[in-house]
Amino acid sequence: DTAPPATDSPADAAGGTLGVSPGELDISSPGTGEITLTASGGTVNWSVSAPAGKTSKDDVEIAPTSGTLQDGATVTVTVTVNGNNKPKVKLTFTPGGEVVKVLVS
Repeated sequence: DTAPPATDSPADAAGGTLGVSPGELDISSPGTGEITLTASGGTVNWSVSAPAGKTSKDDVEIAPTSGTLQDGATVTVTVTVNGNNKPKVKLTFTPGGEVVKVLVS
């Protein structure tokens, strides 16, 4: 009698899908906006990336930038814009490749 392989460790977690909302975020600088991530169908190890050099140069902060969501769980990612620039930043969420456009006014 052999035990089935463990599938609940975070390193093996796969199969869940990541829902990202909204698809566009409009922030008045300085200010913050929020993106809601939702896992469905299983555990999701997620991360967010921005074009290299964009976030620090344009005073855009993203927190948190990665994590693990259990099926049905949500997390709020906060995007903070501190500078006087009006950057257009595209955040890409993994898995799934969803892109959120951040428009700063």
